[in-house]
Amino acid sequence: SGVRAVDGDAFGVPVVYSFAESTADTELFSLDPDTAELTLLTPVDRDGVGGVSRLTLLVQATQTVNTQRRARVPVIVTILDIDDNPPIMSQTSYDVTIDENSANGSSVLQLSATDIDSGENAKFTFELVPGSGEIPFEVSREGLVTVADSAALDREIRTFFEFRVHARGAVSGVTST
Repeated sequence: SGVRAVDGDAFGVPVVYSFAESTADTELFSLDPDTAELTLLTPVDRDGVGGVSRLTLLVQATQTVNTQRRARVPVIVTILDIDDNPPIMSQTSYDVTIDENSANGSSVLQLSATDIDSGENAKFTFELVPGSGEIPFEVSREGLVTVADSAALDREIRTFFEFRVHARGAVSGVTST
């Protein structure tokens, strides 16, 4: 879709398109004076500091034969979110103590993370990082760490387990460990 001006009094009179006013939003675009085609000049980030979800441009059509004859229309540009930010774990590490007689399925820890993307792009899943070795725990997609092999929880044999988990963006697969 685009902008098109038609003069009911003088059909076929050429018009020139321009921005009616210069704003921070119009600095991001070029406007073809003959076709009114808008071209984005610089990337726009919907997320983060200064992120925007809507831009407003005031486009003007001016007759070439009589520059006093003009019309203006606001053009609203909606910036859609993409999954371009990794989830951020709420902590860089966790230190958890459990009983060596904890049963399989026992809850150990609920991991948490956030993502500044929005909607579906803000969703993520948790998973063990490959190479974590043999550990007696499972990590659900929702970040719940549970006991998977209670027989391996023998303090006299092994006093601690260390493993890495990352949150992976559900749409793009962008990860954070």
